[in-house]
Amino acid sequence: MSTAEVRVVALRSPNWKEQSHFNFSIEIVPKKKADSVVKERQTEEYDVDDCIVPPMSPDIELPLDKDKKCQVKFAIEGGLKPAADMHDGEYMIVYSDEGKTDARKILFLIPNNVSDNASIVFKVGDTFKHEISIVDVPCQTETVSPGLVAVSISGGAISGASSNEPSNGENMMFRYTVKNEIKAPYFNHSEDVFIVDKKPLVFYMNTACKKYPDEFTTYSATYFPKLGYFIDSINGLAGDWGTDKSYWRILNFSQPLSVGMSSYVPRPGNNIVFNFTIYEKGNCTDHEATTETPSNMSSNAQVVTSTQKFRYTVRNDTVKSCCPPSVRLGIEDKQPLIYYMEKACDKYPKKFKKFSVSYKQSLNGYVVVAINEVIGNRDEKTIWRILNATGRVDLDEIK
Repeated sequence: MSTAEVRVVALRSPNWKEQSHFNFSIEIVPKKKADSVVKERQTEEYDVDDCIVPPMSPDIELPLDKDKKCQVKFAIEGGLKPAADMHDGEYMIVYSDEGKTDARKILFLIPNNVSDNASIVFKVGDTFKHEISIVDVPCQTETVSPGLVAVSISGGAISGASSNEPSNGENMMFRYTVKNEIKAPYFNHSEDVFIVDKKPLVFYMNTACKKYPDEFTTYSATYFPKLGYFIDSINGLAGDWGTDKSYWRILNFSQPLSVGMSSYVPRPGNNIVFNFTIYEKGNCTDHEATTETPSNMSSNAQVVTSTQKFRYTVRNDTVKSCCPPSVRLGIEDKQPLIYYMEKACDKYPKKFKKFSVSYKQSLNGYVVVAINEVIGNRDEKTIWRILNATGRVDLDEIK
């Protein structure tokens, strides 16, 4: 199968008839023609200003069919939406390596007041190719200068800021790496990831699994009361402290983090490395040898507590127990089930000692592996099943 080296050119032009409404020009062009395309779009009043530096993506490889074409899907997510409905919620750009089709779309986007960030995700089939991030999306009810919206694309391409000060893609991103040079099969995968609000490092581990499934397949972690999450395995490779003192060490460049993955908030320009390591005396900080700091893996959103409560119970039917651990927890605003599992451990550590979960791409969420040191075993056909007295549990509720 032949391929083509292309770039995405994404420019914006304010719609002066209505405040906070914008036209976006999105097109896929051969990498050699990208510069000339930008100049041509400038003559059409699409802006290249301090908010868009530079106005194109890095090189992207597209697979071509027998007709030298490739269908690229893209969808708008987050705080912006198309002014008109899209077919099946997605747009399609057909790229032709022979230039027989115009691989360009003009989008008229408006805020939907869901978020102040948005994105345009590109895929070929089900394979993620790239993402454009649109930051500081203005609210329709606010008076906002058109210069406040900028476009950015991963890999140090198009970037943005919420002011007229110059910025670049690197100012909004950090590098995420998982590296194993100890045991076969060896791997070393890196991607540049956009920073979102003040999310902890574990949030980006989920994002990487979702967006780069060939490189970051899965990970497992164990939650300890008031201490946070410890990495058990990445891409199926687990540490074995009892046998060879192997573990996953977290570094920023070459320095270990001062806090754990569930507390550390990445900063622009960080180079976060999960390095599979054999422990050597003097090669581990006190922090790494003990615990992580308190965490909030599931959400950094403001917590709003209601007067409503629900009962959380952990029951092991393979062992007779007259009193399975059970507590009543207050319902907080838009928090997933895993948040309450953490909270139960923190508030009632004698009842809920710890639990382990594994992130699964197919579910875009977690599977419970163990609770209170009781591990599910497929050979014995034992699993942790989640039930609700009022009906089945929606998979989204545990995420």
